[in-house]
Amino acid sequence: MGWSRGGRHSCPRGAGSGRSSYGRVPLIPPLYWYLFDWIELSGVEMVVIGLLFWGTTFIMPAAFLQVSLRGRFAAALRVDRVVMFVGRNLPTYLEAWAISVIATAAALASGPAAPWGIFWSYLVIIYAFNEALFRSNTPEVRRRFRTGAWQNPPSTSG
Repeated sequence: MGWSRGGRHSCPRGAGSGRSSYGRVPLIPPLYWYLFDWIELSGVEMVVIGLLFWGTTFIMPAAFLQVSLRGRFAAALRVDRVVMFVGRNLPTYLEAWAISVIATAAALASGPAAPWGIFWSYLVIIYAFNEALFRSNTPEVRRRFRTGAWQNPPSTSG
């Protein structure tokens, strides 16, 4: 694939013709400004967008753990509880993130077996974050494990 010089950035010839690798770019929104000339953002705007994107990605597993803990999908929308969980359990949460990144990298590096590896990496990721929930030592988690109340979550909202 050759390169053509256009605008402020180099881009592969044939971009948009179906032969380019831009189909994976939506996975990396903060790099849009670099790859596409028609997006004009300042450095401050890009930092803000990047922090929003990566911050949301970082706390999303904690939001799903709130669903596991409380038994209601509305619990994931309680940003205060999600942020408090991450703040109180930051080392354990970072460990779960590290395990999930390693599992994903191993799955993608497994070549032809990548689909199988990705399946197993999801199981590892689920285990890692649920282990972070278990090790959080919050009163709700202790009560649930002591009484076996995981099958009957409370009926209170969020």
